[in-house]
Amino acid sequence: AMEEGVAIALEMIEAVRPFVRGFHLTAPHRKVDVALRVLRESGLKVTA
Repeated sequence: AMEEGVAIALEMIEAVRPFVRGFHLTAPHRKVDVALRVLRESGLKVTA
């Protein structure tokens, strides 16, 4: 289930990226490693 969630998040980021100025990610069930993985794999720049 987690792998599918990551895949969906990456697809959504790719689909809307040209139309938004940024993203807000949260860690599911305090699993920060998953949020960091999505950031890494999406190529998003961290500015916080």
